[in-house]
Amino acid sequence: MEIFNKTTSFCPICKKSISAEIIEKEKSMFMQKTCLEHGSFEIKIAKYSWYYKGLNDYYNVLHNHKSLEMRNPNRPIYTSDITSRCNLKCPICITNSTEVGRDLSIDFFEKKLMEIKNKKIILNLSGGEPTLREDLPEIINLISKSGNKACLLTNGLRIAEDFNYLKKLKKNGLKSVNLWIDTLKNQEIYKKMRGKDFIEIKERVLKNTKALKIPTTILLVLLRGINESEIGSMLKFIKKDNFLSTLWVRGYNYLGRRFFSSDQEFLTDELIEIIAEQSNNMFDLEDFYYWQKILITLSAISKNNSSWCYGAPHIFLPRNKQKSLKDTFKFEKFAKILDSFENIWHIDKQKAKRFFLLNLLPLFCRNLPLALSLRKLKGFGYNSYISKDYFLLLINCTDKSSALDIERIQRQCMNFNFNSGPKKNVSRCYELFNLYNQTIDQNNNHTDSVLLNI
Repeated sequence: MEIFNKTTSFCPICKKSISAEIIEKEKSMFMQKTCLEHGSFEIKIAKYSWYYKGLNDYYNVLHNHKSLEMRNPNRPIYTSDITSRCNLKCPICITNSTEVGRDLSIDFFEKKLMEIKNKKIILNLSGGEPTLREDLPEIINLISKSGNKACLLTNGLRIAEDFNYLKKLKKNGLKSVNLWIDTLKNQEIYKKMRGKDFIEIKERVLKNTKALKIPTTILLVLLRGINESEIGSMLKFIKKDNFLSTLWVRGYNYLGRRFFSSDQEFLTDELIEIIAEQSNNMFDLEDFYYWQKILITLSAISKNNSSWCYGAPHIFLPRNKQKSLKDTFKFEKFAKILDSFENIWHIDKQKAKRFFLLNLLPLFCRNLPLALSLRKLKGFGYNSYISKDYFLLLINCTDKSSALDIERIQRQCMNFNFNSGPKKNVSRCYELFNLYNQTIDQNNNHTDSVLLNI
């Protein structure tokens, strides 16, 4: 057993802040922690120690900031839950939304927008279900006028039925739509995860967003034992249409709901491996690993100092006959360049930057479509760029609620809670932890939730 890092976490039972250690054991990674009242806990956080240690070590070397405030990423992503109301009761949902709930005040929203005026930040509008708000077009217009970009996270019910409503949203400045789709053809999967069949509704949504040329991200929530087999068909589906910009695969978060269990969650490297097995050899876990190192390096040497998160990695995949990343970079050879870059970085950062660019630029010159896709991604954000040559695969596995690593989140997080105040940089992972606390207490008829406010 080897200690990799020390951090702060919480007792899974009483939720009190406690010290924790990240350790390597049997080639995997675990979090170990002890609560004086409830004893010791060990939670697996990575299937492969080489993957977890390699990326987190590399990131820490190149980005030596220790907190969100010190890092202050130039172009983060914000998410705003503009309503707690929803027109569905999905068993899988991480919130406890109902048809009766509260809406965020539009005056409050407008005031917070002043804090990020002209920052070109992506602002995800979530809930609940945002389209239940009749003033949603006005909210989107406020975001657009503030010099930022509005993205809609939706179940699609309203925009499937009302094309003119979607048209109005676009006219007011909507830049992209994130639509959850758990399966393309299997009705039984929808019934288990969402309570009823949504196949025809999702088809109508995609028809409408394509007609209006709105970049659309498919959000595929994976639940162990339910819909892992859908990955291959989803990858093939998204390759066909340029307006489908991103496949966002999100591992299920168990937040104490009675319908499912924590055994149905995934680890980040485990999920990448499962997707790779259904990708028709477009990539494997090692390819993904080295591409993350390239992204971390580009982040470190660029002016905007954008962030990278272990729990939300991404990779470009070719649509048609374009070269894959492994064809462009020959990762087994490029690994040596990354090692040399890291050694030079310790001595002379400017020299390291020149060394990396001199080795990277010729490769991008051989694959200009990939270079242009990366440039578009940096300019427009993961969910509003369109490329005819590549689509983006974004994988999202937040820390298990029982193994929240506070220090890693502070170093790496790039998705913040807008409602807490843009300048405070409150991580969305903290919000998920608070949801977990509240849900557990509701299930146990408790009213003393310990909420995290960092």
